[in-house]
Amino acid sequence: MPYDAILAFPTTDNEMDSVAKMFDNGEGDTDYMKFLAALRAEWAEKKVLPEATLINNEIQRQVSKCTCKQRFRVEQVAEGTYRVIYYLIRL
Repeated sequence: MPYDAILAFPTTDNEMDSVAKMFDNGEGDTDYMKFLAALRAEWAEKKVLPEATLINNEIQRQVSKCTCKQRFRVEQVAEGTYRVIYYLIRL
């Protein structure tokens, strides 16, 4: 299929083949993430956070959703271990 039938800009088969080879994952398919990273530089620079940081961020996010008058407190006891502190109010 000629590339100019599906693209909105003029190009040659040799140019498109060269671009396709840049993102080939070795199986004749395009490496999608590599392709996107080339289009958007900030995606390539994005660093993966350690799992402990992701867990801590999620705990803080969930605790911040609490709308109770007396909020729960969460303390980190050790890496991956947390303690929930709450107070019961008797009426």
